[in-house]
Amino acid sequence: MPSGGPSVIVNSLSSQRLVVFLLFTAQGATWFVLDCDDDKPWICWIAMSKPPRRIKPPTRGRKGEKKRKKQNLPMIHPNEGIDFGGLKEKFAEQRRTLILDESNDRDKSQLLEPSSLFLEKTQNLRLKATENITDAILLNDPIFKIGLGSEEVRTERERVLKGEIPSHFKGLPKELAEQRKILAQQQRKYSTNLLAKATQQHKQSREDQPNASPGPSPERERGEQLVPEVDILAEVMVDDRHEKNQWLILPDLRTQLSAEPEPVEFMIRVLCGEYEFNRKSTKTLIQHVASPFSVCKSMNHNSFGKFICSSFLADFSNPEENVWGRLFEELGPNKANQHQLMEIQELLDASHNKIELRCRLVGLLYYFAPEHFTAWWDHPAVPVDVRTKMEADFNHFELQNFSHAAIDHARMLVCAFAIENPKEVATRYTYARHQSGAAHESKTEKWLKKGCPDVDYITEAEIKKGKRGRTYGGKRVHRKVTPDILLSTPVKLTTNGQSIHWIDAKKQFIDPSFSPDDRISQFCDQIKKYVDAYGPGLVVWGKNFSDEWNDATKDIVLHIKI
Repeated sequence: MPSGGPSVIVNSLSSQRLVVFLLFTAQGATWFVLDCDDDKPWICWIAMSKPPRRIKPPTRGRKGEKKRKKQNLPMIHPNEGIDFGGLKEKFAEQRRTLILDESNDRDKSQLLEPSSLFLEKTQNLRLKATENITDAILLNDPIFKIGLGSEEVRTERERVLKGEIPSHFKGLPKELAEQRKILAQQQRKYSTNLLAKATQQHKQSREDQPNASPGPSPERERGEQLVPEVDILAEVMVDDRHEKNQWLILPDLRTQLSAEPEPVEFMIRVLCGEYEFNRKSTKTLIQHVASPFSVCKSMNHNSFGKFICSSFLADFSNPEENVWGRLFEELGPNKANQHQLMEIQELLDASHNKIELRCRLVGLLYYFAPEHFTAWWDHPAVPVDVRTKMEADFNHFELQNFSHAAIDHARMLVCAFAIENPKEVATRYTYARHQSGAAHESKTEKWLKKGCPDVDYITEAEIKKGKRGRTYGGKRVHRKVTPDILLSTPVKLTTNGQSIHWIDAKKQFIDPSFSPDDRISQFCDQIKKYVDAYGPGLVVWGKNFSDEWNDATKDIVLHIKI
């Protein structure tokens, strides 16, 4: 309504003698119909409309609430009575059931789509506002590949579910198998405290026959699987007297770890339950205590032999010194029994070309004499880059302030795991994986320089050391938020592409549907930290990946392969 008082609108009707006036006032609108055929016009009809429905700004739902109150009807909200948390858990349970079912009798189309965890973790990234950077540097003809399309990804997953070999994602069957093991481990029910009873029997037997040299536990020889409660196992493991009776516990630990579907998940549950760690801290602890096993797969025959001998010999240059004699003096009957000493001797005499034998040997020696594996990365046979990486990891590990009991507990579990599953431990914990990742990071750096030789950036190592100060390129530098490359000036791959402030290289495969939840969650949390600190970025994969990553992080994080 005009604010300058009444206003008049004149409209002509079909008849020439009638004129219509429309007068707007604060009280409403009034129609005047005038007969202008005579000398003196006169009003022949007046009609006044109702005032506006609402003079004040409208309030949503006010009328509906008043109406319901008059009718004595309850107010119904759209989401009232809907348990979204229950629906989410039900959906997740259906998904877990389908993953654990290895048959082809059920409809598993739900597994062909990304998991709800993947969508949830990437939601915060999708909601972030994008930046419009006009001064981003356009890379000169960058060569890269995009991810596999959604239809092709669905086909790959369908092949794996049918037991067929995928065409593009070679690591997809392994991801699904690992997730099945983890889910089976999480659903595993622990029975009575058989381990506590078995350990007590061993102690009683040792007291009755102090000179006896028992072999494997009776339960192990009969092939019976001990399935203790987690808290009972932890209670036995951290007993103050266990250092004098390690040989009593090792056979039962070996039996326990060999019976678990996913031993690493079992160890995480044990340590979390006993020391109230979170999963991230527990993984850091296990990763540290398992680091000596990285030499098993990465070293050649001569280097591994020198590593073992020099760890127990004061002067390795003296060839006349007997390795077995020194080991026997170090271990002796107070730490290991005769059966275990014979097992160590057989592994020393065997060929070190077999990775499984190496891993079992390190497991036994590390179990009974952990002091010889302190700072193992200082050995001359360990590459310099691995030594640097391990020193940085050790500094991070010390900041966690783990107790000696927790470290010792984790070490004994990992050693038992290595003795029973040597191939898996040697593959899971190897510094060759770090070397492969470092090579991919170097390749990514060369790719960037080729596209823009004059680009200025700092690397992960420089961020950690704080060489460029607290700010770089107008951004505050966080020493704990370390992508592989942090750019001073943002770049872009295409003319209309998104700006890129940081680059992170990933020489691994993570599938939005089949990969374990921890792996998806950890990676999503990692790139979210980069985005929060530095803005949009780029992930350079070293293996084939699903373009679902680009769909989920559009305009925030770009994913390519070089």
